[in-house]
Amino acid sequence: MRKILYIDVCTRPDSRTRVLAEHLLSYLEGEVTHLELFKEDIRPLTSEARAQRRECLKQGSYDAQGLKYAKQFAEADIIVIAAPVWNLCFPSLLLNYCENIAEDGITYRVDDNGNHEGLCKARKLYYVTATGTRNLDPVFGYGYLKSLFSMLGIHSSACFSAEALDVPGADVDMLLDICKREIDASFNFPSRDTMQFEPISSDK
Repeated sequence: MRKILYIDVCTRPDSRTRVLAEHLLSYLEGEVTHLELFKEDIRPLTSEARAQRRECLKQGSYDAQGLKYAKQFAEADIIVIAAPVWNLCFPSLLLNYCENIAEDGITYRVDDNGNHEGLCKARKLYYVTATGTRNLDPVFGYGYLKSLFSMLGIHSSACFSAEALDVPGADVDMLLDICKREIDASFNFPSRDTMQFEPISSDK
């Protein structure tokens, strides 16, 4: 069965980003692992933690800080990230998570010439976000993750964003529906009976 890793970086119970992500997840068939980052013990890496990780890997163990997340990420077939916009980017906890999953020998390896080779199984990354403002430059969120995960072997990605949700007078439901329709269209959705798994475009 296809493994879907749903990385949830939302904090509000009524998160608009999560609403959009769950709409997208309704199209994906497989076993979903819902990883709520704010409920996990994810810390920035220190030199001591890195040394411990290396020692555990030599012993074939994944008990050191962050290695279980790296292994889980490497084994997923599809990655879905729900990350609201915080201060023009995503929550910093997501960056700490990325720091923890990037491990030589699990999610990538470096050859004798110093080149990176991705080891992750996932064939698709879906990044879902929402922001209260307009015209957010995606390089501050999606662009960074797209580049990083490409180095880990995930070369196909799509981004879905609802914007201007906090602008005075905004029709939030309508703006969310517009984003949902973009998700629908990416899955070739005239009706669920004729649904296709792969989006029309490999990048958005």
